[in-house]
Amino acid sequence: EQPNAQWRWNDQARTYRPPGSVYDDDLGLVVEQFDHVCPWTGTGIGRQNICAFHSFVTMLCVCIIFDVLLVMRVPP
Repeated sequence: EQPNAQWRWNDQARTYRPPGSVYDDDLGLVVEQFDHVCPWTGTGIGRQNICAFHSFVTMLCVCIIFDVLLVMRVPP
């Protein structure tokens, strides 16, 4: 019996998947609101971890800017 009329059966995962979700072959998982697979962390970015991913990318950019500023201030 199908849990919801909008959910679709996924043969690879052998389960129903909600609307907007994608089965990822690399991960072997159904990811809701799938965005991409992060090459740095090796995880699928979707609904449950998109905020953590944005925080990670933001902090990475802040650290790079901070490192550039430190290098520019070092006297020769």
